[in-house]
Amino acid sequence: MAQGKSPFELRADLLKLSFDILLAKHHAKAVSEAGIDRIASADTSPTSEEVIEEARKLNEFISKSGNDQSRKA
Repeated sequence: MAQGKSPFELRADLLKLSFDILLAKHHAKAVSEAGIDRIASADTSPTSEEVIEEARKLNEFISKSGNDQSRKA
């Protein structure tokens, strides 16, 4: 029988997903501003604060979506 993820694992997954989303956004912005040939020297990493804020947004969306689904049933 499969067990669900612990709250810690869920938060870690949200932080990883948030980091990946922001890294892609930072990379795309750097490419559009500096050009693909200069991307290696550009600072394209999101800050910890940005990652945490993005994770909060994802958590709100997930929590809200779950509540919306239970109302429809």
